[in-house]
Amino acid sequence: MQKKQRLNEILTEDNKLPGALKFSSKENLESLQNGTLYLNNFQYYKDVELKEKRKGQGDAFDVTLRISDVDITFEHPETGEVLLKGKASNSNLESKEDYQKHLFCMTGITTDLLEIVEIKDNVATTRLALSDELKERALENFGDHVMFINMGRFTERVKQVCIEKGIIAIGNRVEYRDMSINHTDRIKAFGTGDVSFFFQKDNFFAYQSEYRFLFPELIGEKAEIINIGSIREFTNIFPTKQFLEMNIEFKLTLSETDEVTTK
Repeated sequence: MQKKQRLNEILTEDNKLPGALKFSSKENLESLQNGTLYLNNFQYYKDVELKEKRKGQGDAFDVTLRISDVDITFEHPETGEVLLKGKASNSNLESKEDYQKHLFCMTGITTDLLEIVEIKDNVATTRLALSDELKERALENFGDHVMFINMGRFTERVKQVCIEKGIIAIGNRVEYRDMSINHTDRIKAFGTGDVSFFFQKDNFFAYQSEYRFLFPELIGEKAEIINIGSIREFTNIFPTKQFLEMNIEFKLTLSETDEVTTK
C-alpha cells in the first residue's frame, strides 16, 4: 500500500504545530489540567534510564557532549605544563548545572505525523498518524492516560504566566541528530551555553517527536512547580489505548506559498 503524503512534504515553512500529547497517569494529568506544571530536571531523566536500564524510558546523555576520536591534553592551570596527552576514542563532557536545569516535555504533533486527507480552498484536512514505535512504547512505558493539548493556547498560557512571574521559558521542538558524529555547532553551543544545546537528542529518540519547554534559570536538585491556572478549556484526557485507536483529524490553513500538489 502506497504511503500517504504527509503535511510536511508540501509546506514551504514547516512551522505548524496544532497540538501536543502528554502521556502520564490520570492523576498527574488531572493535576496538570488544574494548573500544576510539574518540572523535572535533566538529572531526573538521566536517572530514569540508569534505573530502568532501558534506553528510551529516560535519556542518560541528554545534555552530555559526546565526542569521538579526540586528542586530549591536560595542562597545569598555572604553569601551562602538559601533564597528560593522548587520544581517546570517546569522551563525555557534561555540566552538573546543566543537569539541574528544569524542563517540561511533550510529544509534539508535528506535520510529519499528519497524513493529508484532502486539500480544498487552501485548507488541508489531515489525519494523525503516530508511528508504530511511539504507540508501542506509549502503551508500555509512557502512562495509561494521555492529554491532548491545544498547543497554541498552552504555549500562550505558559509564556504569559512566566512573564508575570519573571521566569524565563524557552519552547522549541527537539532536533534529532546522529550523536556519533562530532557536530561543530553542538560543541560550540556546549562551550558557550547556547540554549540550542538543550534541544538536541540522538536519532534513537526521534520517534518521541518531542517538544519541550526549557527553564534555564530554574536550577536545582528537586522538582519545580509553576501554577499556570486551569487549562481544562483547551485540553482533554483519554485512556492511552483508547486514544491510539481513535481517528483524529486536523484542519490547517495553508499559506499562499505552500505547495498543494498531491502524489
